[in-house]
Amino acid sequence: MATGPVAHEILEINVDTTVSSTIVKISADGPIKKESNYQLTSPDRLVVDLPGITRAPTSAVSGDGTRLDQVRVGLHSNKIRLVFDLNYALNASLEKEGSTLKIILAD
Repeated sequence: MATGPVAHEILEINVDTTVSSTIVKISADGPIKKESNYQLTSPDRLVVDLPGITRAPTSAVSGDGTRLDQVRVGLHSNKIRLVFDLNYALNASLEKEGSTLKIILAD
């Protein structure tokens, strides 16, 4: 059974801000097939695991200063872990568009 191309590397992480949300765009070298996420408190964080992706920029990405302080990148042997340091508890939704994963953080 052919599964087609899949992402192995995160190429870029960008943060955009609108009046009602902060949008983090994660661009990969192919479609991101799987992800899992959960939220933590004290302090407020969103954790996104991307299994099968093993390469990514290792420096933290600055947030928008309003909702998001920064995005930290952790490299593991079988996945990338992104930790979103939130300034307060937010609603998070994830959307896939080709080789881009969008994380939308809203009040």
